[in-house]
Amino acid sequence: AEEYDNEFAQLELMRWYDSYIDFSTEKSAFYWASKAAQHGSYFAQRRLCQYYCDGKGCQKDPKLGALWLHKACQQEKNTICI
Repeated sequence: AEEYDNEFAQLELMRWYDSYIDFSTEKSAFYWASKAAQHGSYFAQRRLCQYYCDGKGCQKDPKLGALWLHKACQQEKNTICI
């Protein structure tokens, strides 16, 4: 996923790590969400918002969470983002 910079694979890794409840997998889920979000995945961008707001896999930072939510909302034209 990282070697080939593949957004789909990064998103799948994020989902896989996110399905486990463990601090070490939270960091991995955050890492892969970041990679996929940087490639423009609105799902990963929304998930990063959650991670930053909850401090899951990263230091809690609601401002960064809001930034990623804003980026996701810009892509989701048919969705109301509050």
